[in-house]
Amino acid sequence: MTDEKQGKVLPQDFTLYRWVGSIPMTDDVYLGMQAQNIAIIDMTMLRPLEEMALDEFFSDADRVSGPTLSKLSALSQMWVFALYEFLRTWRQRARTLIRFEDELAKRTTDEERTAYMEEITDGVTSKARLIKFAPVFYRDHVAKVGDREFRWRLCIRGHPDARCRSGRS
Repeated sequence: MTDEKQGKVLPQDFTLYRWVGSIPMTDDVYLGMQAQNIAIIDMTMLRPLEEMALDEFFSDADRVSGPTLSKLSALSQMWVFALYEFLRTWRQRARTLIRFEDELAKRTTDEERTAYMEEITDGVTSKARLIKFAPVFYRDHVAKVGDREFRWRLCIRGHPDARCRSGRS
């Protein structure tokens, strides 16, 4: 269900893992953790503080107390920075995968395509060797280069970039 006035998902109807799972590439530990943290802070801390601030404002006092405003302001600012960092990282990874796919499309023979896929997979594997205690899914994402459905999920509908417009057929 949603709040009809604001179009927000109600906290009791929100499912963290379903929401995070709906975002491509969040099976990666780092991106998934960032998305989960953003949602947890929004649902458990920011929304209650926003409700408290609104309750205070619409009470007889017609103002919000300093402590409530300072907490809400500080937490909102940190939430915005966390969201920006998640979006920046996600977009960079999506652009890299789309660039890999564009380069793959330029290869005309199966041998060239196979050699290119081995080249980019080896590069990702080389970087992944530095990660010791966490699963690495970026290799799985690179392996999906050339998958039209995966590319479509990376592109934002209505995106002006021609690479995204040609996504799903």
